[in-house]
Formats: sequence, structure tokens, C-alpha cells
Amino acid sequence: MRLCVISDTHIADRAAQLPRRLVDDIRAADRLIHAGDFTSVKAYETIRKLSKKMTAVRGNMDETALAERLERTATFRAGKFKVGVIHGYGKAERILDNIQKDFDASYDLVVFGHAHAPCLKKIGETLFFNPGSPMDTIFAPYNSYGLIDIGTTITARIIRL
Repeated sequence: MRLCVISDTHIADRAAQLPRRLVDDIRAADRLIHAGDFTSVKAYETIRKLSKKMTAVRGNMDETALAERLERTATFRAGKFKVGVIHGYGKAERILDNIQKDFDASYDLVVFGHAHAPCLKKIGETLFFNPGSPMDTIFAPYNSYGLIDIGTTITARIIRL
């Protein structure tokens, strides 16, 4: 199973401007995970149409109409693995401390956003993964998204744009 992972798209009504490589990977993936901050309902709908299946949570910059449609967190199973999704909150340097409070050790993978900076870190038995932002580099040295392959193990990588 392949997951394409994005967050912090911050594209409002510019969803058609997603990088072509990212659009191709979204379409090819078994599931898209979006860890919040689409910004608008229109961007959400456009991105959702690109994917076979999407799991998404609300971000702190999503307009009210969208935030009311999305949950703060999501949980699903990918094969034998338990996956959690959250946007995240607080200062970027404390984000891992913050989101660990929302997911116990039963999670194999936690996807988050908010900090815009890519992160791939194992804490205990849980892999914490932030794909960065494909559109915004305010807190990151480059734009990025993620691909995660799930089989007997979880293999995650950051795709630098």
C-alpha cells in the first residue's frame, strides 16, 4: 500500500497549482493523507478529487466552513499498522512533545503538519512523520511532501521539490 502525504498546502483557490510531480503521486497512491491547512473548501474539494481515497484533518488556517467538516484527529489501519493523523499545534520546536500527548504507544505511525518542516523521527515504536509543505517554505529550507510504503514494514521518505 502506498500513501501520499501532504500538509500545509495553504493554497486557498490555487489548488490547480500543485506541483505536477505531487499531483502524479497523489493519483498513483492508494490513499492520500492531508494533515491540515488546505485553507479553503475549494482547495479541499479539488485535492480530494485527485485521490482514490483521502484521510484529512483540519488545520489552524482552514476556513470555518472547512474546519467544521473535518475532525481534529483521524485514525485508520493500513495493513497491520495503526495510523494517526493530526495537524499539530503550538510552536514548531515543541510540536513533537505536543502531538505525543494525543497518540499513545499503540500507534505505529503518526502523520502531522503545522511546522512546515519535514520530519521523520522514531520515538519508541512510533514513527512520527511530517511531510513538510509543498507550497510554503516559511519554516523550511525547501518544499516537500511524503511517500509511505506499507507492507510488512513502514518505509517513509520525504520527497523534496
